[in-house]
Amino acid sequence: MSIDNLQIHKKVRDLFDNFELEMEVWKQCKFEIIFDDKNEKKIKGKDVVDELKDIKRTLEIMKDNLCEYDDEYLDKKEESYMIYDMNVYCIDDDRWWIFEYEIDVYLEIVDGKLKEYNKLFDDIENELNVSAGIAIALLRL
Repeated sequence: MSIDNLQIHKKVRDLFDNFELEMEVWKQCKFEIIFDDKNEKKIKGKDVVDELKDIKRTLEIMKDNLCEYDDEYLDKKEESYMIYDMNVYCIDDDRWWIFEYEIDVYLEIVDGKLKEYNKLFDDIENELNVSAGIAIALLRL
């Protein structure tokens, strides 16, 4: 196992060790447009965007490295799950895997937050472009 894989597994453990708490923290994360002291529009909450992007990259790596797990004891019939194998790291003190649906839930929340931020960012950029266009048009008069 390379150092990179160990680092990824450690990041995954840190992301999923308190899965429910992490989900609540990210669900509560809000972005909103505010005005700074120069009366320019800024996005409140922008400081977590890089962390969200890093989490998304980690989750996508996990999705690319899923493996199949068979549980022949569940309801006395075989069922198959896709899991991410944690190797040397464990979560919840006894689990060395993450179910695919857990990754999907996390990814959905992170994607939603990034889309929310990008929409506000695009709104500000579009408004600046319109204002610049109007200013140029007025200068030509």
